[in-house]
Amino acid sequence: MAEIIAQARLVRVENMCDQWGLDLTAGCEHACMYCHFHKHQVLSLRHEHGGEIVAKSLAVDSFLSLDQYPDTLYLSPHTDPLAPSARGPLEAVLKRILPLGVRVIISTKNVVTRRIFRILADYPEQVLVLIGLTSLDDDRNKAVEPGCAPALARLANFDLAKEYGIPSRFTRLDPILPGVDDAHPALGRLLDELVLRGTLQVSATYLFLTPFTVSTPTTNPYMREAATWCREASPTAGGLAYSVPLPRKVDLYSWLKRECTTRGLHFGACGCKDLRLGGNGFATACTNPCLSECTGRTICSLPVIEPSLPVDTVRETIPQLSAKKPDSSRLVS
Repeated sequence: MAEIIAQARLVRVENMCDQWGLDLTAGCEHACMYCHFHKHQVLSLRHEHGGEIVAKSLAVDSFLSLDQYPDTLYLSPHTDPLAPSARGPLEAVLKRILPLGVRVIISTKNVVTRRIFRILADYPEQVLVLIGLTSLDDDRNKAVEPGCAPALARLANFDLAKEYGIPSRFTRLDPILPGVDDAHPALGRLLDELVLRGTLQVSATYLFLTPFTVSTPTTNPYMREAATWCREASPTAGGLAYSVPLPRKVDLYSWLKRECTTRGLHFGACGCKDLRLGGNGFATACTNPCLSECTGRTICSLPVIEPSLPVDTVRETIPQLSAKKPDSSRLVS
């Protein structure tokens, strides 16, 4: 039986800064060891189509025929828009929405091709290029992110972004593997390289594991080491997860903020991935109004979670996020 060609759908992703997003593939070819987002996405697509296999590349004709679009579109919430099967659909999407004034956030751990940059170059003020890179160690990168580009290839995206006049050039240190990626000397070398390449802002978040993956055995030595440190229940915008203890997060993020400031970089933590980060002296790199720009206040008044509590008890302890949502009616036509 032939693979089903599912349609890409415009979705509001509340647990990722509550923004509009579009996935261009079913699952992600990068096969990152820590990522569960694309697994849930492809399972949902298969469920919608009676359990049949869905083709890697999603059709975008329905999306391209829409009369209105959000004013900002995140590419992509669960997958990578520069994975091999996504590049064709990405080009079609950009050619459709950029002339309409839609702003785009392109988040990738792959190479942004010159073909894509030539499209972006006509709309530089509407584009944010967000490159994911946590380590310059390509032995680590090959083992943990086997389908992603090497570190130097990802850094080269910033050279091309400058060449094509794209002013918004950000880096995501996501995820930071505890015990693997969080040594200060290695992170300092990475920050130095980012400055040389022309990045302007850095955001960071420690690895988190869901209750469904926290006890999954792994033969990957990097993930096995990292998982041993993820032992505290952490409230995220998407629900319960396990990560490093909050003081360790605050210590590293505070150090990163200082180091970024000395290098002329802006720094923000990912507030969606730990809702307790408010009031720790650094901004959260989020557009969700409940999470953005923490300035000494505790966001959403969430309780401190006791890590020794059973999983079911912790899940019941965390209240539903009741933040005011951005106006979803703001569409560009």
